[in-house]
Amino acid sequence: MKTSLSASARPQLKSGIIVLPYGENTYIGFSDHGIEFEGLHVRPIVAALTGNQTCQEIHESLGYDLDLLTSLVVELDSLHFLDTTKSSITLQDRFHSPSAHRQSHIVDNSHDATFQQIQTRIRPELTLTTWLPNVDDGGVSHINARQDCDVRIYGSSRIASILYGILLSSGVSNTRLTTQTHSPLISELDLCAGIFRPSDIGASFEDRACTLGKELSLFPINPPSPRNAIAINVGAPDPELLQEWMSECTPHLFIEDPECASLILGPFVVPGTTPCWRCTVLTKDDEYIAWKQVQWERRISPHSETPVSVAHYVAGLAALEILRFIDTQHSDLLGSTLRVNYLAANETERRRFSFHPACGCHW
Repeated sequence: MKTSLSASARPQLKSGIIVLPYGENTYIGFSDHGIEFEGLHVRPIVAALTGNQTCQEIHESLGYDLDLLTSLVVELDSLHFLDTTKSSITLQDRFHSPSAHRQSHIVDNSHDATFQQIQTRIRPELTLTTWLPNVDDGGVSHINARQDCDVRIYGSSRIASILYGILLSSGVSNTRLTTQTHSPLISELDLCAGIFRPSDIGASFEDRACTLGKELSLFPINPPSPRNAIAINVGAPDPELLQEWMSECTPHLFIEDPECASLILGPFVVPGTTPCWRCTVLTKDDEYIAWKQVQWERRISPHSETPVSVAHYVAGLAALEILRFIDTQHSDLLGSTLRVNYLAANETERRRFSFHPACGCHW
């Protein structure tokens, strides 16, 4: 629990916090978590928590005892109800000119229509990142950091295309969609209220996705060189890619092809830290005599597409886990899988895996 606050901090209530006065008391929080303060002095103090004043400045403006005011603010901060610092949205330089007047646009975004649009689109994303542990700047720095992540999606299914659009719209602007087959074309099955339209049928899957990605991306495409890479495999994994990800220590997430009325999401693999794909394969092979043969039959059988509702559901789950990993370096799918049952989506079956002694990925 925090017991102090920096003198330079400019506290502001986080997005979504409700201030409810009744009688001489004031409730601050949300539906199932909050705190109640006694005294009429609380309301003007809380009203002054706009992010524009320090506690000292609020004290001088309202005249309330500084220790009383500070203790109230510290208590709210200990509940993670406050943002106390400010960060700015950062974009790569989009103006290159020898003219000093034009160069001023690099630091002055007041008349930049694109920047204003980004500010509007970013607000819903901040309602997630502001509540991450230890975030005190409204979550802006985490949204900025998403631009530094290089995400490559391997697959040409509904889930792959929907996930591609979600990540771009969430600020992961260096997301690319790569198909595992040679120059596939968009077909009727790819139309699922995702990013493709009927007029796209017959166009190159990768080329059209790249073009539409520029429209969907929260930030301008082609940010500065990314420092972090993540791979997402949708469908049967390519052994060469698996070896590449493991040797380069690239975190990677698996989304399997559908099987009857279910689909497996995960595991999320961090090479050398969590069980790998081969660990899960060896474990299942030990448990089920026919498992290996069943998987072989699945690979040579015609691919079945995912129902539209399931595709959106699974892509949403996968996107949340990927964003969580980018933001916090953690995911509930690390070393785990989720089996999504089409007929009972709320009854997902979670399974955890351990390192398999015959694998060697952790030696």
